[in-house]
Amino acid sequence: MDNFQPTGANEPIFLPYRKAGDQFWPSLKKADEIKTATDAIKAQIKKIDEQLAALLTEEQHLEEPKAEGAPPLSQRTQEQISDQRNQLTGQKSELESKL
Repeated sequence: MDNFQPTGANEPIFLPYRKAGDQFWPSLKKADEIKTATDAIKAQIKKIDEQLAALLTEEQHLEEPKAEGAPPLSQRTQEQISDQRNQLTGQKSELESKL
């Protein structure tokens, strides 16, 4: 709930008392579920961003001139890297639409 965040309004929250063992307040429970789901989506997006950065580095290594007889820095082709980048970008767009 926003009120309990460090940047929250710090206003009191007026909710009815509940007895021990009663269900948690539905509004707070729903807010927590939404925040948990949002945080999970943001974590997935961050992971995809890291994978995209790794692909960019791999692509840059493909473009570097190679010394004669040196093994390739990447075992994949530009097409394979591009396909994976397209797939990750699609996943990221799908996740961002859920936010």
